Amino acid sequence: MRKNYKSISCLLTAALVLTAAPFHADALTKPKLNKKKLTMRVGQKKKLAIKNKKASQIKKIKFTVKKKNIARVNKKGVVTALNEGNTKLVCKVTLKNKKTYKLNCKITVKEAESTVSTATPGASAAAGVAGTPAASTAASVKPGSPSMKPNASGTPVHTDAPDVTQKPSAGPDGSITPDNTDAPADTAKPDNTPDTSKAPADTAKPDNTPAASKAPADTAKPVNTPAASKAPADTAKPVKTPETSKTPSFTDTPDTPGTPSPSSQGPHLSANGILTSDNGVMRTGIDAYDIVKEMGAGTNLGNTLESCGTWIGTSSTSNYETAWGQPVTTQKMIDGMKAAGFDSIRIPVAWSNMMADDGTYTINEKYFNRVETVLNYALNADMYVIINIHFDSGWWARFGSKTEQERKDAMTKYKTMWTQIANRFQEYSDRLIFESANEELGTRLNSTDDYKGSGYYAKDDMDSLYKLTNEINQTFVDIVRSTGGNNARRFLLIAGYDTDISKTCDLRYKMPTDTIDSHLMVSIHYYSPAPYCIADNPKNSWGYDASWGTDEDIKALQGELSQMRIFFVNKGYPVIIGEYGVTDTKISENNFVRKEGRDLFFRSVCEFALENNMCPILWDCSQVFDRRSLTMTNEAEKALYIEMNEKAHHSKLVKPSVSDAGYHWTGTVANSNWNASSASASDPNSTFIITKNGGCFTISGIDWSVFKNPVLKLTCKESSGSALFRLANQVDTSNQYWHHLYDNGTGVISEKTISSGSTISINIPLNDMTSTQNLYFALANSSDFNGIISIEVVEN
Repeated sequence: MRKNYKSISCLLTAALVLTAAPFHADALTKPKLNKKKLTMRVGQKKKLAIKNKKASQIKKIKFTVKKKNIARVNKKGVVTALNEGNTKLVCKVTLKNKKTYKLNCKITVKEAESTVSTATPGASAAAGVAGTPAASTAASVKPGSPSMKPNASGTPVHTDAPDVTQKPSAGPDGSITPDNTDAPADTAKPDNTPDTSKAPADTAKPDNTPAASKAPADTAKPVNTPAASKAPADTAKPVKTPETSKTPSFTDTPDTPGTPSPSSQGPHLSANGILTSDNGVMRTGIDAYDIVKEMGAGTNLGNTLESCGTWIGTSSTSNYETAWGQPVTTQKMIDGMKAAGFDSIRIPVAWSNMMADDGTYTINEKYFNRVETVLNYALNADMYVIINIHFDSGWWARFGSKTEQERKDAMTKYKTMWTQIANRFQEYSDRLIFESANEELGTRLNSTDDYKGSGYYAKDDMDSLYKLTNEINQTFVDIVRSTGGNNARRFLLIAGYDTDISKTCDLRYKMPTDTIDSHLMVSIHYYSPAPYCIADNPKNSWGYDASWGTDEDIKALQGELSQMRIFFVNKGYPVIIGEYGVTDTKISENNFVRKEGRDLFFRSVCEFALENNMCPILWDCSQVFDRRSLTMTNEAEKALYIEMNEKAHHSKLVKPSVSDAGYHWTGTVANSNWNASSASASDPNSTFIITKNGGCFTISGIDWSVFKNPVLKLTCKESSGSALFRLANQVDTSNQYWHHLYDNGTGVISEKTISSGSTISINIPLNDMTSTQNLYFALANSSDFNGIISIEVVEN
């Protein structure tokens, strides 16, 4: 074939001319944004792009937004509208010749066209004090009833003597051991703690387990926890995040989630490259009451991401996730929980796992990614999600160190951790809730060596521990709000004092102040009565119940939970029962029997909670929902939670009036065999508490500092007989379980006879009362008094 050399010569000449021409930066047309103004609605996303650009000449593009609480922008120019308002976006374009351009775009965000909730805005939360000293527990509850967490096999193992000042907490598999300071010395190891042959001697104690010198001698031996040697590093790995070059799709993961909800926008990658369907919207026009109602009934992802211990291999996050006996979490698993009737999930987290040990407290990126992946399984399933800092190897004890620097370091760690967590998850919608702590705020702050010895604060200096608890909770709120963006409006869960009802219902416990109304909730745990909920051994020294469900059992439950309604729900703070549950009876090492009445106990907690602006969240480690078979373990409970789900969705939200109507109580007081029998409130608007306390009744929840000359008025509307009413501000505490009024009259303010139709008035001498003082009364000279009475405390 003949070649056209002339044509080739011309082309070469032209190419030489072009390559020889000098380059001028001005040859690049000035870059411009495709939009100078953006008008968006809350929740919308729009992408900004640069026009007139030549990619080969651009070195860097950086997007920033002035007001991050109004909108945010990622590195690709995708703008997300967060809250109503105006802000400015700046796009800085840097060329390879170092010339820069700043391109501006005005952003206006308007209210979302619709929201998930149709509830009307409620009254703003009342600021300031929420609560007064609560009464002692009901007849079947010993003072300071412990909390529990069922174990990996389905049942916790417990020690045999709860402390009256502190409830027991869970071991790594959910086993319960009391955090008491006065118990015997030869406690067995907590459940799931590896044998010394399998783990180093300095292994961190599992969740809130006391030292051996403090636990009872007849503690049951822990069960079924794989030792370090049994938790291989190559445990099933968490689902990998799809590469950014792919179009995000849930088919990129082994398990497919449920149908996206109204809160979803379809599969996409988060700012950190994690697959999510969350729309990032913080709705306006709703408050904490609306959120708690939508949360319905929930469950815990127990013994999973909060697993901790120095014996766990650090090579993989799945080593931690499976260390306490649970399988690696999957999307199908969380979908199964949602299908079982659970609309919310609490994900306890031990953030110190794999954390940098250089004093910066930097949370490991792999661990962050795994937590974010798991919380997105729940968001993808249309569930509300709570994340917290859990027991976390017990570093909280540093707050009670006798060394000042260590106490300061504890606060620094807390601040640093929450700053990282809040910034990391800032983009997520109001379906993600932050919780300030687990059960560690309170007594457990005052310890220096994993609860082995007294700490910086005197053992009986609860005033200082309340002050420290309040400081930590306020710090939590301040840090989250300071990170801006969605966190400026995020709903926050505030841990109660020891998450104990009576200790949280104390005037010394104060809810934090906030920058936004009605966005705080308070958390307590409920495992009462302890012999039923916690004791798994019929020979347990402090009691054991194999069944639950009498009328008195149910009244006691309602009476205890009513304290939270009176002190918090009625004062602007809905309640989340962050944990409740019932242990099984241990027959042998690997044989457990479900206790009678467990489904009724669950029903009673859920029904009261859902009717009183509370969200019940079950503590579960595959005992109720089996994470391997993805099924409920009991047919009655399977039907129960479906029913509770329907109840939550179809019941009408009634928000309480946030006001102080004075101190009053109306109900029935019964007396038998010369001892206090029961006290049951019949007035849902009661503003203080009467509870049975050994041989007498306790009146609590009154702030005496607001009075000048208080008078207690008691009216007996009807009764089966008369009785001598004796009132005092002290009780005999020689027997911790059987308080009664002093026989010699010490502390007795007055005694008068009451009968049907009578009214008595008693002056209360303020010089004998502190602002948090309880009153006590007993009914004497009658063994069968049963009266409907009303009690008021008024100004004389």
